[in-house]
Amino acid sequence: MIIVIGVFGNLLTISVMMSKTFRKSPSSIVLSALALADTGNLLTGLMRWWLLYTFDLEVRLAGIVACKIHRFFVYFFGEISPAILVLMTVERFVSVYYPLRCREIFSKRRLVIV
Repeated sequence: MIIVIGVFGNLLTISVMMSKTFRKSPSSIVLSALALADTGNLLTGLMRWWLLYTFDLEVRLAGIVACKIHRFFVYFFGEISPAILVLMTVERFVSVYYPLRCREIFSKRRLVIV
C-alpha cells in the first residue's frame, strides 16, 4: 500500500511540477528530481522487503551482479535524496537573501547540471 501510494503521489508531483504553470520556476526542477529520487528509493529499498515478505523472493540472492546493482541503487537513492533537499534549501536561502540575483545564480541550466 505504501509503495503504490508513494509512487502515485510522486508521479502526480512530477506531472504537476512539469506543467506549464510551474515549469517557469527553478524550484520545479528540484522538486521533480526529489520526487524521482523518492520513487527510486521506494522501488529499490521498500520493494525488496515486500517481495521477501509476500513471495519469499530475495532480490540479492538472484546473483552477484543483481546484488551489486541493487545495493548501488539503494545507497544511491538513499544519498541523493538528502542532497537534493540541501540543494533546495540553498536555493530557498539565496532567493530570500538575494531575490534580484536568484534567477541569475540558480538558472534552470545550472540546476539541471547540479
